[in-house]
Amino acid sequence: MSAIDHILPNQKLGLLTEWSAEDAGESALASWGWSLSNDPEAGRHWRPRARGVSTDAERGFRFRGRAAALQVIVDWITKTHDERRVLVVTGSPGVGKSAVLGRIVTTADAGMADALPSDDGAVRAPVGSVACAVHARGKTASEVAREIAAAASAQLPERIDDLAPHLRAALAGRDPAIIFSIVIDALDEAVTPREARTIMRRVAWPLAETCADLGVRVVVGTRRNDDEGSLLSTLGSDAVVVDLDTNEYFSEGDLVAYALATLQLLGDERPDNPYEDTHAAASTAEQIAIMSQGNFLVAGLVARAHGMHDHQQVPLEELSFTPTVAAALETYLQQLPEVDGVSAKDVLTALAYAETPGLPVDLWRIVIAALSGRAPAEQQLRSFARSSAANFLLETSTTPSPTSVFRLFHQALNDALLAGGSRNIAEDEAVIAEALMRHGRSAGWHSAPPYLLRSLPQHASRGGVVNSLLIDPQYVLHADLRRLVRAASAAATEEGRTLVRLLRKTPRALDVTPSIRVALLSLTETFDALGATYRTCDVPSPYRAVWSVLLPQQEETVLEGHTRPLTAVSTVRVGQRNLIATASEDHTVRIWDPETGEHLRTLISGAEPVSAMTALPIGGERDLLATAELGHDQKCWVVRVWEPESGALVRTIEEFTGQVSAIASVSNGDRTLLALVSDDHGVRIYDTESGTAVKAFNGHTDWVNAVASVIYDGRVFLATASDDGTVWVWDFESGDHLNTFSGHVGRVNAVTGVSSGDRMFLATAGDDETVRIWDLSTGANDYTLSGHTGPVNALVELSLGGRTFLATVSDDETVRIWDPVTWTLTAVLKGHAGWVNAISTVPAGDRTLIATGGADRTLHLWDPENRLHSQNKEGHIGAVHKVRAICTSSRTFIATASSDETVRLWDPETGQAVHVFDSVGHVRALSTVHTSHQTLLAITGGDSSTKLWDPETATQIFSLGSHVGAVNALAAVSLGGRTFLVTASSDNTVRIWDPETGDQVRSLEGHEAPVTALTTVSLGGHTFLVTASSDNTVRIWDPETGDQVRSLEGHEAPVTALTTVSLGGHTFLVTASSDNTVRIWDPETGDQVRTLHDRVSGVVDLATVQLGERTLLATACDDRTVRIWNCDSGRFLLDIPVRHEPKAIDAIQGLLFVGTTGGIIALSLASEMAGFDQQPYNG
Repeated sequence: MSAIDHILPNQKLGLLTEWSAEDAGESALASWGWSLSNDPEAGRHWRPRARGVSTDAERGFRFRGRAAALQVIVDWITKTHDERRVLVVTGSPGVGKSAVLGRIVTTADAGMADALPSDDGAVRAPVGSVACAVHARGKTASEVAREIAAAASAQLPERIDDLAPHLRAALAGRDPAIIFSIVIDALDEAVTPREARTIMRRVAWPLAETCADLGVRVVVGTRRNDDEGSLLSTLGSDAVVVDLDTNEYFSEGDLVAYALATLQLLGDERPDNPYEDTHAAASTAEQIAIMSQGNFLVAGLVARAHGMHDHQQVPLEELSFTPTVAAALETYLQQLPEVDGVSAKDVLTALAYAETPGLPVDLWRIVIAALSGRAPAEQQLRSFARSSAANFLLETSTTPSPTSVFRLFHQALNDALLAGGSRNIAEDEAVIAEALMRHGRSAGWHSAPPYLLRSLPQHASRGGVVNSLLIDPQYVLHADLRRLVRAASAAATEEGRTLVRLLRKTPRALDVTPSIRVALLSLTETFDALGATYRTCDVPSPYRAVWSVLLPQQEETVLEGHTRPLTAVSTVRVGQRNLIATASEDHTVRIWDPETGEHLRTLISGAEPVSAMTALPIGGERDLLATAELGHDQKCWVVRVWEPESGALVRTIEEFTGQVSAIASVSNGDRTLLALVSDDHGVRIYDTESGTAVKAFNGHTDWVNAVASVIYDGRVFLATASDDGTVWVWDFESGDHLNTFSGHVGRVNAVTGVSSGDRMFLATAGDDETVRIWDLSTGANDYTLSGHTGPVNALVELSLGGRTFLATVSDDETVRIWDPVTWTLTAVLKGHAGWVNAISTVPAGDRTLIATGGADRTLHLWDPENRLHSQNKEGHIGAVHKVRAICTSSRTFIATASSDETVRLWDPETGQAVHVFDSVGHVRALSTVHTSHQTLLAITGGDSSTKLWDPETATQIFSLGSHVGAVNALAAVSLGGRTFLVTASSDNTVRIWDPETGDQVRSLEGHEAPVTALTTVSLGGHTFLVTASSDNTVRIWDPETGDQVRSLEGHEAPVTALTTVSLGGHTFLVTASSDNTVRIWDPETGDQVRTLHDRVSGVVDLATVQLGERTLLATACDDRTVRIWNCDSGRFLLDIPVRHEPKAIDAIQGLLFVGTTGGIIALSLASEMAGFDQQPYNG
């Protein structure tokens, strides 16, 4: 650098290498990365609020007082302390929360501090003491997190939970005495109530909790409540609250001073203002302050109206107003001029109906016209918005531009304009919604303003016209489905309710493009007989469902995402919503919205699966979530307590040496305790706040499997179920053992309380396939419920229509519902594909759903009062495990084989059944073989033989000889101008048969394990036979000589399927294996050309699909999807969710046929598939 200084002596570049950020001083360092002058919210929010005015265009400094609250905040952000909590500034609407925080933020800025009037004596924040200020109105938690990270020059977080570690990394090495203070205002006005809570729990609290040692301080401004309940309870004891409504932080002198400054329009004075003389105006200001009853917004409205319009001081005896925002606003608006013939009140009322973030001017005009009958000219409306009289009430989201969005600056103004008795809110919302719908349709929903796609459903729902949106497929394809589904939950017509079911059953449609959305909706329509709107609409899509014949689905919806069996299901309350938590052997806990089916977040547990889970009620409005798992050291069991909405880990309890099998919450007075049972034969009770054990219950002689608390007759009882075949009942308060229930044969898996009339029962479930009902008072086994055909694993009390029922789940794959009045079975719900071991009930709107999970890795939601949503035409009554396209001389069929021991032939275009082959046994393979005079259908059954049928007449022709093992695959091969049939068997051999005589022609031996798949390949004009085996190899044979030509090795597990594909005039082999790979081979050289990795699922079958000049590959995967690949590049194109586990696929004429555990599905693929936007496959 000295050499450079020598060359460029005047630039003094060497000084730069000697400078560090610390040289700028503590104040500059504290605000590193953020400054008020560069903050776009400075002019929209911070500066006007701090000055006591509404817009930056209005001159003057009118902020007064609030000394006590300001001093608490200043101390919080400047002093070193050990508080790992969030300082929350709250109060009622109009009390001045934003003004107080604006004062802190702006006085911490050197430029603003210098600009304060000389007589400004209010409390100030030290210059540089605010490192970052975020106005949360209309923002998401992710946006808030990124603003904070940018302020610290930290790496921008891709996930919200990355903010705290990124901030620690950026601040590491700094002197912790240098405070990094963060101010977040208007939390309650975040884009949604859910995002507000996410900001609180996943942004504000983790920063305060984990970064306090680096000088991070967090201050949040918010109302106490929003539409979903308490916001302060989101933090609970993790918050220190400054409530501006309390006497501790209110001084009437502050309000008098503010009213006086506003009366005088300080900084923006008008000539001849009768209140210019401070002494003369003081009494008026004092009277306004007294009558405003502590509300700064009311005082400001009243004082501003008098300051702007009075020509002489109003006599004190004539100064009269109702001390509400509504009354003060009404008086204020009466003095504003009309806007192009529309009253100012009507103009602003249109904004009172607006959803966050507000209305662009074109939509504002439409809403005004809908409410008043006249739309003001755009220019006059913009001029009104900029006027000093109106901008006191308005807030603009951007600097003036064609895209500006307008809203009322304070929620209290919205409330006031809509609270008047003269307005019919529902009628207004209906006309607003209809006007906005007309506008959206005329322009086309594909180009509609974002406001219409996001917020129109709320208007339509409140106006009772949401059906008009539901029946508009173009709107559904472009809308924010989360909002539409929630808003449409009260659809008034059967058509509307059907469409809501369609959307609820298609949770994958939430975050995809219209082209993918129409494809997904067409699937659900076909699966559940919910119409044909999306199967037939003209929106291009990569695929459509054509037809399906499936077993009836009784579920409301099936939610997918876990990759291992579920271990627990629990309902958790978050504000006014009920969410579902699922725990799995895949080491995760997932949180779901039952109304939309949306997967909200994933909680990553430790190194072992979660074995137990329960909700922990906190206060009256929210739950925490407790999970149990084996710790990292494989010795100690761990209970983690989570905040389910944010995903934040609240605390960890570690000390259990036994394996935890169940946990449950116990309400004991105003405390929520945690009961834990394990293989140590006992029950332990923990305080969830401190994590300490408070009591224990012992007595069982074997592993305890379940625990439940029951409140009856004012007492709390604890019930435990054990491998020792007994259920014990305890008095929770005294710890006394009250009773032992014996009767089950074998282990008892579950216990719960069930009320019936004025009696309380205990219901218990066991491995003996029974549910037993015990009188809690007497201990008598009053009833034994039989019907399950496997161990009963879990049960829950269920409330429907004001009555109580009992729901149970079992290894027999069913959910059963019992009436506790008669103790008879009222319903059997089928849909799971494996044992079911977890159940919970969840309120969803005005319905109660049942949530269940188990071996099939899915969460099933059932509406027990509306059980059958789909009943398709008659078909197989078992899984379809083989599918084959059959072309005869006269027509094409699709042949399917099922576990119901039938083979059916279908019309590929319509799905109509053509023939049924009864009593064919367990079919392992299907194929066609062309003889000299007809086409036959070859079917292999469970007796190791192969039978030939006439597909036109469904009659059997004859049977071929048998292998000594099951026949797994069939293929036809042409030799010497004739067609022969090839069979592959579990006896490790391949045999060639003459279909005309039934004679065996040749046997091919060489595989060292069962042969699983067959195909043929033409090379150099000669036909070869290709076989796949459980010995992990693929072999190529000359069928004329029986010689093995080549062996293809590379798979690391049994090869399950194979096919051929033609690319660029060359034929390749494609193989699928249990090693979760699909491999493409050159059969001439034996070289592996490409590997397609499907890391999350096994591939069970393959098919090539010819679409014009393009050849695609379809893979049937055991995660309930069919995936489509580009064979040339190996690129994944898209996945098709087929709801049931696919077992077989075949394709013909651009149609793809999928046999699944639920039946048969026909799909049409688009030739231009690669042009569609598909979310990336993360396999």
